Amino acid sequence: MILDSINQELLTLKEKKNYRSLPQLIHDGRDVTVDGRRMLNLSSNDYLGLANEVSL
Repeated sequence: MILDSINQELLTLKEKKNYRSLPQLIHDGRDVTVDGRRMLNLSSNDYLGLANEVSL
């Protein structure tokens, strides 16, 4: 079956250390939290944190 083939390919990727998993991010305005560390998200179009600024 196709699922068996896909599962086998995933196992092969994991064994070869080629399996990619994305980190869990917590978004908080311009900042993100990754692995408990708060960081400025420079890849966002709101890195200045102005998107929710009412006065603008």
